[in-house]
Amino acid sequence: MYFVFERLTGRRLNRSLAYIHFWLTVAGSLIIFWPGHFGHQPRRYIYYSDIYASGQIGAVELFIGIVALSVLLAQLLLPINLIYSLGRRRPRVGAPRDRPRS
Repeated sequence: MYFVFERLTGRRLNRSLAYIHFWLTVAGSLIIFWPGHFGHQPRRYIYYSDIYASGQIGAVELFIGIVALSVLLAQLLLPINLIYSLGRRRPRVGAPRDRPRS
């Protein structure tokens, strides 16, 4: 999206918003799936009854839910960045990749 937007509109996205959006998405996705891989969270639903009965998984699910919500909210940065960049008056100056090679 970042590359195509510049080519289609001739404008660049705000770099700070793009970095924040990218890193929140990557870090949040890793944190969401971390308990499933290394936290010994069971993969089969049949095993959840034992864990729910012991009360061990409630905090993990709450943490995953909060991180998932924050990643969802971070996705709002992309449309905000698109609207902000389209609203700016100055178009981008020719990027080095647009110049002819010598």
